[in-house]
Amino acid sequence: MLQKGAEKGIIKGIAENFRVGGIVSLQYADDTILFSRIEEEYTRNLKSILIWFEQLSGMRINFHKSELIPMNVAPEAVHNLAHLCSCPVGSLPIKYLGVPLDY
Repeated sequence: MLQKGAEKGIIKGIAENFRVGGIVSLQYADDTILFSRIEEEYTRNLKSILIWFEQLSGMRINFHKSELIPMNVAPEAVHNLAHLCSCPVGSLPIKYLGVPLDY
């Protein structure tokens, strides 16, 4: 679904030279990391795709347990995006599957 959204141009990622649309997702079991641009339109569309995924798969995404981890984003934009995504704001470093991730 993410790839289709990127192909249609409704979502954009941060690595457009790496993959079509720049959407990068790291996924293992029930842990997923999505790298996305911060523009509100793309963020809103990304959230819509995740909600459609919930509806189609029957699985649930717990947005309150998810984190928005901004990098080089103005504080007011972070607040707006966290509200849009319905998730708390986190910060680096984090651990993903026990591996520390940092800048």
